[in-house]
Amino acid sequence: MRDEPLPRVALDDARRAIATMLARSGSISFEPAPDPSSIKSFHDLRVRLRTSTLRALVHRTHPWIVFAKPAPDRGSMDLRFVAPPPEALDPPEPFVVVPLGVLAHPADPGALERLARAEMAQIHYWAPRTIGEVVFQHWD
Repeated sequence: MRDEPLPRVALDDARRAIATMLARSGSISFEPAPDPSSIKSFHDLRVRLRTSTLRALVHRTHPWIVFAKPAPDRGSMDLRFVAPPPEALDPPEPFVVVPLGVLAHPADPGALERLARAEMAQIHYWAPRTIGEVVFQHWD
C-alpha cells in the first residue's frame, strides 16, 4: 500500500521536452492526441517532423521517453518501438530517453515479483512479452 500518490508527469511538460529535443530537426508540430482516457500509463504525442511522423510516448509517472511508429489506426494500442531520432538523444532534465534495447528486453517474471498483486494479475491477463510492453501499457 502506498502512503503518498505517485508523482505525475504533466502533458505540457512532456510536450515541451519533446519539442526541445526535436527542435534541431527543423519544423515540428503535434497532431491531435488520442483520447487520454484510453491510454493510462503514458502520454501519446503524435509528432510531425519535416519528413516523417512518429509517436513520442512519455510515461505518466516517470520522466521516461520512448519513440514508436505511428499506429495503423487511431484506436490501436499496437506499440512498435523504434530507435529515437538522433536529435532526441539529449533530453532536457529530468527526462530520459529509454534505449530500444531496454524496451525489447524480455519481461522476466523474477524482475516483476515486487509488483502489487493487482499489477501481476493485469500482467498475467495481458501477457506482455517485453519490459517496454510492461511499462508502456494501456491497462493501468
